[in-house]
Amino acid sequence: MDDPNMTMEEYIKLEEGKARRRGRVFNWETTTYGKIKVDDDLDDLRYVETKFPAIVIDNAFAPQDALLCKSQVSTPVNDEIDFRISFDESDDEDYTIIYMAPLPACDQRHLWLRYQVEGYTEEIVHDFEQRLETIFGRQVNRVHILDFKGLTPDMRQDLAERMGMVYTKDDGQEVFVSHAWRRLFGIRAPLVQEFILEFFSTCRIRDEMGLDVAGTLCFQMGGARRSMTWRQFILALGLHTAEEMAEDGFGAYWLGSERLIPDKGDLSDYWVEISSSRDFLRGAPSYTYIRDPVRRLCHRLISYNISGRGQAPKKVTATDLFYLRSMDRGAANVPYLLAQYLFRHAKGRKSGARLSGGHFIGSLAYHFALVSDDGLRGLSVVARELPLIDMRELVKLNICMDLRDDWAWVALGPERQQAATAGAPEAAEDAPVIVEGD
Repeated sequence: MDDPNMTMEEYIKLEEGKARRRGRVFNWETTTYGKIKVDDDLDDLRYVETKFPAIVIDNAFAPQDALLCKSQVSTPVNDEIDFRISFDESDDEDYTIIYMAPLPACDQRHLWLRYQVEGYTEEIVHDFEQRLETIFGRQVNRVHILDFKGLTPDMRQDLAERMGMVYTKDDGQEVFVSHAWRRLFGIRAPLVQEFILEFFSTCRIRDEMGLDVAGTLCFQMGGARRSMTWRQFILALGLHTAEEMAEDGFGAYWLGSERLIPDKGDLSDYWVEISSSRDFLRGAPSYTYIRDPVRRLCHRLISYNISGRGQAPKKVTATDLFYLRSMDRGAANVPYLLAQYLFRHAKGRKSGARLSGGHFIGSLAYHFALVSDDGLRGLSVVARELPLIDMRELVKLNICMDLRDDWAWVALGPERQQAATAGAPEAAEDAPVIVEGD
């Protein structure tokens, strides 16, 4: 420390600033700089240094002037530290540090997050609080919803046909047609922080595929214990209707449709089929390589809604490609995969990432009659209305074109796609990049 009048807090901030400019992270305990690992699918940059605690600044609920002096040293778990950085377009052009807020004392938390519910044991409450501590203070991913009504009738028809999934038997006989993708992308509900934190800190899912088995999906919402069967979950989110679920072929679709996402090697042939890029195994390429504009739009909806990559929606991951393939052939069990996507937050598989899926949780809150003007009073509403992807946005994304008095899909074959990609600002930065993870 060269300046004897400089406080430790000022010194740490100075060194952190130097580290950011070098693409590194400053560790105040060891005065070393650790490397940063990029993981596009989790929408964060993850830094891991072992054996030493990390500095954590509380800024989620504290006044801005308190940020200059309030810090906390967190105890490492399993001798590891996870110092996380996430992209945010409103701050530093390269990255901004997410300061994880410590969990407030029980009497300082919202009533629902105190877990004072009849039937909870001390061990259960302890487990809920441990989960809450891992997600408390994280940012909520802001979902973008397609304005289906703004599409032309022909475009709506094209999109509906692309999203429909036909489940067939081994002999090729069609037994059920699922419209779950179209309905999932149409879900709109407010993003409410208390609902999201309450759900993710308490949810659990049983390894059970029976549609009417009680207690398959359990969670707390609105300060009360909730339990749902698969049938109730599907109907609450509107993914299938009661009439569809009564059809003879629904049971076969439910049990026989794909529930396991394959690895990249199993999807590379499909990528070659739909794109102008021949390499999917080395990294996550841009959606602009997808030749068909309708598929391109489907990818954007997947990345915004169910992959939860609000800051990196242009990358095509193995998960995205699996969902796209399910619209072309085979069939994915969309309700099951959606539940797994939501419930895996509780297991920490997306540790450090923004909290995604809030509009699905809000839709469940609607089901339990918890969403109203009075019901939301006193809650932390991140967004009442979700932003729409309209036709002008689709033009910017190189998915549609404006014909002045009409709209149409862009028509790009392999050769023109390659030329357009080279000239598009987003495509230029989206050339295939080697990343770790899917």
